[in-house]
Amino acid sequence: MENHLSSQGLAKLVKELRGDLSQESLAQRFRVSKQAISQAENQEVGTKINKLRIEIIENLSSYEVEGPFWSLNLKESSE
Repeated sequence: MENHLSSQGLAKLVKELRGDLSQESLAQRFRVSKQAISQAENQEVGTKINKLRIEIIENLSSYEVEGPFWSLNLKESSE
C-alpha cells in the first residue's frame, strides 16, 4: 500500500475498506448521513470530508493517518 496519499487516495481507500458493508450501514456506524459516506468515497474535497475519511480508515484498518500530507502508519499494538 502506498504510504503517502492524496485526498483522492483517501477516498479510494475508504471505498475499499467499506467492502461488503452498505453505505447506509457505514453511515449508521459513524453517525453520519449516507450522503456523507458517498462524498467520502467519491473524491469530494473538504476538511470535514477528510476528517470523516481519516476516522473511517483508522477504525476499519490497522493504520493511523497523519497529515497534512496523509501518510499511513501501522498502529502500535497496545498489548
